[in-house]
Amino acid sequence: MFAPLFASTALASQPVPLDQVRPSLEVDLTEAVLHPQPLDEVVEITGQWRVVRGLGGVRTWEIMLPVRTRTLFFHRPPKGMQLLKRRTRDEDWDDAQTLRHQRASDTRPGSWSFDSHSLRVRRAIADGPPPPGTIGLRFAKATAREQSLRTPTSTPHDFVVRSLQVDDSTMHGLYLVPGVSITQSVTVPLGGALRFGAVSIPPEAADPASPRDGQSVAVEITSPGGAPQRLAFLRPPDGIVQPNTIDLSAWGGQEVSLTFSAPLDGIDDHDAMLVADPVIVPPNDHPSRVVIVFIDTLRLDAMSLYGNERPTSPKLDTWAADATVFTQARSVAPWTLPTARALFSGRDPELWGQATDLPTHLRAHGWSTAFIAGNIYLSSNFDMADNWTLHRCINWPQAEVQVDRARRWLDEQTDRPALLVLHFMDMHLPYTEPAAFRYQFAGPAPDPFPEGEFHRSQVVRWARDMSDDDRAWLVGRYHNNLAYIDSVLGPFLESLPEDTTVLLLSDHGEEFWDHGDFEHGHSLYDELLRVPLVARGPGFPSGTNDTPVSLLDVAPTVLRASGTDLPLEGIALQDIANSDNNQYADRPIGFGRPLYGQRRWGVVRGTHKYTTWKSTETLVDLEKDPQETNNLLPQNASAAEWREHLSSALRTPVHLAYTLYPQRSSKAGDTAVEMTVPGGILAAWSAEDPTLMSKVTTMVEGDLVRHTWEGKMRGTREAYVVPHDDPLELLPATTIEARLGDAIKPFPLRAEAAEHTGRNKVLSRVRVGGRSVSLYMSVVPLPHEDSIGIAGYDDEVQAELEALGYLEH
Repeated sequence: MFAPLFASTALASQPVPLDQVRPSLEVDLTEAVLHPQPLDEVVEITGQWRVVRGLGGVRTWEIMLPVRTRTLFFHRPPKGMQLLKRRTRDEDWDDAQTLRHQRASDTRPGSWSFDSHSLRVRRAIADGPPPPGTIGLRFAKATAREQSLRTPTSTPHDFVVRSLQVDDSTMHGLYLVPGVSITQSVTVPLGGALRFGAVSIPPEAADPASPRDGQSVAVEITSPGGAPQRLAFLRPPDGIVQPNTIDLSAWGGQEVSLTFSAPLDGIDDHDAMLVADPVIVPPNDHPSRVVIVFIDTLRLDAMSLYGNERPTSPKLDTWAADATVFTQARSVAPWTLPTARALFSGRDPELWGQATDLPTHLRAHGWSTAFIAGNIYLSSNFDMADNWTLHRCINWPQAEVQVDRARRWLDEQTDRPALLVLHFMDMHLPYTEPAAFRYQFAGPAPDPFPEGEFHRSQVVRWARDMSDDDRAWLVGRYHNNLAYIDSVLGPFLESLPEDTTVLLLSDHGEEFWDHGDFEHGHSLYDELLRVPLVARGPGFPSGTNDTPVSLLDVAPTVLRASGTDLPLEGIALQDIANSDNNQYADRPIGFGRPLYGQRRWGVVRGTHKYTTWKSTETLVDLEKDPQETNNLLPQNASAAEWREHLSSALRTPVHLAYTLYPQRSSKAGDTAVEMTVPGGILAAWSAEDPTLMSKVTTMVEGDLVRHTWEGKMRGTREAYVVPHDDPLELLPATTIEARLGDAIKPFPLRAEAAEHTGRNKVLSRVRVGGRSVSLYMSVVPLPHEDSIGIAGYDDEVQAELEALGYLEH
């Protein structure tokens, strides 16, 4: 698919990206300094410590942190990180003492703490500094990342063409270790210039005393039949991107070879560098611009643009007067990670990584792409940083910080088409609006709220004693943050070139006890799923549009604006905005994938909304019943038509399934349920658990299926069995028994129980070994064959997830 970019000068106006895996890319690793042998699991520290504090007979000694973590908080180490102390340098690390981590303010001897760059150990004054080689850090994740920097695990091309993270920034480019040479054959556009960033990559895990002299890079160009000509020789600093521009106009229209090589030049064991975003850019006075404004946790009715009586978004209201305002946009899920994956792939989030994503596709067509993010779910730990030209992620940045970063990045894209995703976190707990906005819509904090930060777990705990005024105050704080975003975002949007395509949207909303709960991630009500979506730019008329649309439509919209194409699941919003025959009004819009609790799925078609959860099916008329309180499906009524709509919206078959759900237990052992179903099994699987607090394995042998729930887990998860034949008719002839240790208990099944009423109904329940397991019928979509699932937990950033309220301490 890349050949047309290099075939001739006919496309001389298009940038030529060099960080692509293609046939013309030649990688020479014959002289490369690699380390295929497994690295030691403990990083030994041999360098000089320095005193940074002395108090009460204790000195605090500091040295550079020997690993690079991805954590943003440092009040406790990530899971698996241990600081070890051995008596002598010859002692085995397995026999070493594990030191106790304490917060940085602690002064107890024998403890340690750390931050993003430093490691500190506290010792009695008489003990002096740690002797060389007696302190070691064990952190398997960092060691594995270091191994990946030194050992090609697949092809040489994949080893050198990659994304790498330094501090809060991830960049894509060509990775060079000493001895590597990378050559790319290209046709130089007329008037073209070679641009790239050069940055030395510090080790992911290494003794701070390891000698390094930095990595140099040579850039050469070779014309057909000519000798190589050196264009540049650089030795960039650690972690700081050094921009470079080289005029190639003398080779305009010629097919040449460009070579980036890393010489062997002395100290090479820990030297490495990245040639970031190498591209040949032709002259372009007016490059295309697409900007996605991604406001986390913004429910639609919070904006005065969508009817809030409070003036929460006056600047955005004015800006949107020349835009298409979609009133019936819905997310694919009530939390961030699956929504973001759908946004940037244009496919169902379970299929992330199975096809070309938006930044990869646009980079292949010469675009520069940046994602300025502020939520841990949008970080590299959750596979959201790769393939962008630049990805920057810190937790809870204020709107002004994000806009400043966005302005500076756009100013650098002077002659190149660019996609910017600008993410705001201010609407998410803990509310951190500046003092100037603190009392705009909320007065002094009522008890028990503090004037400072508070988090989801606290609000849930206080909710029982809250008055209506307390809850209204909390909504006021939420609105304060929208007013703050509006104050800095409005001027930024107005400063963009008039023909910039801008999409303003949210990933999900927020519940303020609309249906008895708080925050997000737990249900499929419209306060969580219905989101603002405003599109302004070429192809978008001004006014409102009531057509149901999905955030899956965003990627096709960006591609339309870029003039490129990919097979995606959504529809370009330009087509919907300009449709005059209402052809998209009845398109089914699917959603589901909650973070918490049992699986829920649903679909909107026209003004009606169907959802399925446990054994309950619900159909509501959103036009007449916006609170979603009146189920239009009578008892025992068939929902076959809506199951078909759900299947169409989710692009997978939907079935009535036997569903097994064990009681949560942190004490019981492994619990297994075996089912023998006449006629055989069409499918059997366990539901996703994004929090990874449960583990279920499934085995199918002919007519027998066994689900096993691992014991002593903090959570649980339902498991499904879909027979080849009608599950209701087969139920009386199906045998089911639960096992826990030596205890075996059959499920009592009655012929009259074989019905599905569309309401929550347990068909059978047994208690075995102190743990009960329930059986019921539920309507569920089959998992996609190549689904990777959506994991919302990573132990390296557990503290960040807890702070966001996604996990309990």
